Amino acid sequence: MRGEYVQIGGARPSLRRDLELVLALVAVEVRTRHFQKALGVFWWVLDPLLMAFLYFFLVQVVLQAADTDDYLLRILSLVFVWRWFSRSVDASPGMLLEYASILRQTNFPRRVIPLATATREFVYFSFGLAALLAIYPLLGQPLRIS
Repeated sequence: MRGEYVQIGGARPSLRRDLELVLALVAVEVRTRHFQKALGVFWWVLDPLLMAFLYFFLVQVVLQAADTDDYLLRILSLVFVWRWFSRSVDASPGMLLEYASILRQTNFPRRVIPLATATREFVYFSFGLAALLAIYPLLGQPLRIS
């Protein structure tokens, strides 16, 4: 039995093939959706920053409800993480519809599509995280995990 695959439903499971498909889909999606546009990568960072500044303005300036000096950084951190999660969850069903013709015509593993969507959104999140790590020292706050 060593070196043999367990047959499930007549197909051999192939984690390596699925991983290659996920990475290929992510590369195509990132290139076609954002690198060919005017703002492209800049928008990945600008969109959550604008949202965080809006929240900061509403809570700190309008409502005067913030009680800490690092409130802006907390909001920035939470917005970047929230955007990653919400965009991953929101985009996955749409990706199944977008790739419906491929799924019907070939033996394409369906599980790859939501994984590719979450991975693509993680790529966007990593750009935002890099921007966030650059913003912390600019606002005079040390990097710390609490």
